[in-house]
Amino acid sequence: GSYTVIVTNSFGSATVSAPFVVTVFVSPTVSITGINYVCAGNNTTLTANAVAGSGTITGYQWQESSVNIPGATNSTYNASTAGTYTVIVTNSNGCSTTSAPFTFTVANNPTVSVTGNTSMCPGGSVLLTANATAGSGSITGYQWQQNNSDIGGATLSTYTATAAGSYTVIVTNSYGCTTASSAVVITVNAAPTVSITGNNILCVGNSVTLTANATAGSGSISGYQWQMNSVNIPSATGSTYSTSAAGNYTVIVTNTNGCSTTSSPFTFTRSEEHTSE
Repeated sequence: GSYTVIVTNSFGSATVSAPFVVTVFVSPTVSITGINYVCAGNNTTLTANAVAGSGTITGYQWQESSVNIPGATNSTYNASTAGTYTVIVTNSNGCSTTSAPFTFTVANNPTVSVTGNTSMCPGGSVLLTANATAGSGSITGYQWQQNNSDIGGATLSTYTATAAGSYTVIVTNSYGCTTASSAVVITVNAAPTVSITGNNILCVGNSVTLTANATAGSGSISGYQWQMNSVNIPSATGSTYSTSAAGNYTVIVTNTNGCSTTSSPFTFTRSEEHTSE
């Protein structure tokens, strides 16, 4: 308003001052918008949504826990540290307003490692297990990958791998934070090969020596097991086996990687002895 003052002396004389005009400027208004959490290692942009009130906006000062952040004097601020943020906005009339606090949280990322065998035999499988912690919140999902490509439907904490490759798993928590495990490389070891040689017909009373002609595949040969009519022959664990009994013989060959191969059957027949008078 316009203010004057009347001054009167003891003789009753009065004087009115010149008007003094007082102006009340409108203070700025301001609020902060932005995402109120991010995953560790990321940041978010906080925005001061301000109107000047009277005059124009002349400055911003961002604060964390009511302490000025050096150099944070723009209308936006990239926050990467959890805390309570405010912003002071000043207009050209020197009026300032501090925003309501904006609480910003940094969510911890999950952790994950994969355990399981790193090799298998042809036609075999390996069970991989994701050993995960949520970080913040809780675990909401798993995604297994082979050679950096998602495996359709492989969304459990375990995965049965049946092929060679590089396997990883991505774990997500309830804040949307993700972590990928280190790769586990699975190899498929070659199985042995084996065939049986020997005479397949002998006269009664004679015996035949059967020989397993084997290659190890991967590693080296660690064992043989001879069978007759698909039943293991006790103690028949060498690369050869001597027999005089007719039947179907096979041999199982195992290598040092635990891979086994069964030979094709070898049929051994005894010829009946012929006598003449």
